[in-house]
Amino acid sequence: MWYREHVSKVYQRSGNMLEADTAVSLPGFSTVYAFSEEHAAEIRSSGSSKGLSRFPVFSDRVIFDFDDGWNSASKLVSWLTERDLGYDLYESGGKGFHVLTAHNPIYDVNLPFTHRTFAQSIGVSCDTTLFQHGRLLRNPGTIHEKTGKPKVLVEQHEGGSILELSIKTPEPTRFSISQIDDEDVSKFFFSEIGNRIGNSPGAGRRHTFFWGLARDAFRTGLSFDATLEILLMLNATWGEDAKDTEYVTRAAEQGWE
Repeated sequence: MWYREHVSKVYQRSGNMLEADTAVSLPGFSTVYAFSEEHAAEIRSSGSSKGLSRFPVFSDRVIFDFDDGWNSASKLVSWLTERDLGYDLYESGGKGFHVLTAHNPIYDVNLPFTHRTFAQSIGVSCDTTLFQHGRLLRNPGTIHEKTGKPKVLVEQHEGGSILELSIKTPEPTRFSISQIDDEDVSKFFFSEIGNRIGNSPGAGRRHTFFWGLARDAFRTGLSFDATLEILLMLNATWGEDAKDTEYVTRAAEQGWE
C-alpha cells in the first residue's frame, strides 16, 4: 500500500501521511510521489516533512505543471497524441494546466530526477521543480486561493500505448573551490541560512533575500539544484510568511550569476 502526505494549506506540513487514494481525493494538496507504508510511518512519527529526498518513492505516472497557460500544455498534448499515449488534462484553477500520463510502475529514490530528465528531453517548458520527493500538488476540486476557481478535469484521452521509463541517476555534485570570489562568501552563506531558519526577512524583502543568497551560492560553488533545495527548505520554516515554490525558484534563477 502506498501513502502520500496531505495538507489543507501548503504551509501546514506536519508529515500527515494518508493512504494514497484517500490523500488525493480530499480537498487540499498531496505529494506528487507516494511512499511505502514503512517510510510513511517514519515520516508521520517525526511530525515533519523535512528530508524526504532520502526515501525511495513510487509513481506510475508523470505529471507536468504548466504555468504559462495553454501554449506549452498544448505542445505536450500534441507530443503525447502523436505517440498514441493517453493523458488527463486539468485546469489548475489558476492560469495553468496539469497534464498526467501513465508509465510503467517505478519505485526508486531517483524517480523524481528521472521524471525531470524525461520532461527536459522532450523539450516542453514546464515547472521542473515539481519533480521533487516532497513537492505538493493541488488536488482536483480544490479551490485556488487567488481566483476562487477549482482544479477541474477538462479532457481524458485513452491512448493505445504507455510510456516505458528507465531510471536515470544524477551525476554527483562536484564542489568547485575555484568559483569562490570572496574567501568569506561561503561562511556568510551558511551563516545566513542558519540565522534565518524560522525567521523570515519580512514582506517586501524576501525576493531580494533569495536573490542574494542564490548569487552567493553560485560564487561558493554549489549547484543550482542544491541551492534551490536549501532555499525551499528554509522558506518552508517561515509558516504563513512562506512564499510558493515558483516565487522562490524565480528569485533563485535571477540571482544565479
